Amino acid sequence: GKTFLAEVGGQVAGLPFTSATATTMTCAGYVGDAVTDLFAPLVRQHGAGRSRYSCVWIDEIDKKAARAGDTFDVAGRSVQQGLLRVVGGSTFVTPERRSSQETQYTFNSDGTMFVMGGAFTELWASLKERHSREPLGFAAGGSKGGAAERQIRGLLQEHGFIPELIARIGSIVLFPEPSLGDLIEMATAERGIIWSYSALLRNMGTELAVSPAAVRVMASYALDIRTYARGIQEAMASLTERLVFSAVKGPFVVGGRLMGSIISEMGAPAT
Repeated sequence: GKTFLAEVGGQVAGLPFTSATATTMTCAGYVGDAVTDLFAPLVRQHGAGRSRYSCVWIDEIDKKAARAGDTFDVAGRSVQQGLLRVVGGSTFVTPERRSSQETQYTFNSDGTMFVMGGAFTELWASLKERHSREPLGFAAGGSKGGAAERQIRGLLQEHGFIPELIARIGSIVLFPEPSLGDLIEMATAERGIIWSYSALLRNMGTELAVSPAAVRVMASYALDIRTYARGIQEAMASLTERLVFSAVKGPFVVGGRLMGSIISEMGAPAT
């Protein structure tokens, strides 16, 4: 969901788009991806000139929080320090690692828009504790919203982010947790999750119908384990796998009991 929002934002602005996950990033010279590696696809596809003005999405940035007491954290603090250079706007060399030839591109990030996101579970819990009765994010208006953002920046530093990187973040947006109704809508919407898996099974000769009870079981499961749309996808993927390997043909209706059984086999309680 977050990646999709960032990509749509880049499309609306007419910018080239690329995405990367921060979990694979490490300090330059160590096993893993250096921060500068994520710009090579942009230059390869759009050229150095156009890719300079692009949208770069970095997911799972919350996994790069510095570890307490570790002065040289190659997978946390060092990655943040590497981001400082590119986010602040500079010229650097980005290598093409997917080619057998040693190709390097020069990239200038001075006009690049960076969007970073993550779950920030611990930070979200701290916010809930401090503002149990006050609105946050889009629900907070006027001066309250500004005060909330300042407190979020303080919490980011408390949770392992260096102040220099926090200062380079132009704005912070909080997305509220989806409700059970929101998840049901995600699952049943036109061209939504159930529609996608139903179309796949239809090509294999199975006409899938998911009952409202089964949808509710999936949505409750996804809400309980806090994976939301991804949790519904996991449940539908398990159902699809079962039907494919069982060679089910023709109409097939999934009820709440069957979906509960499938979710239980996934190693999580169905509610």
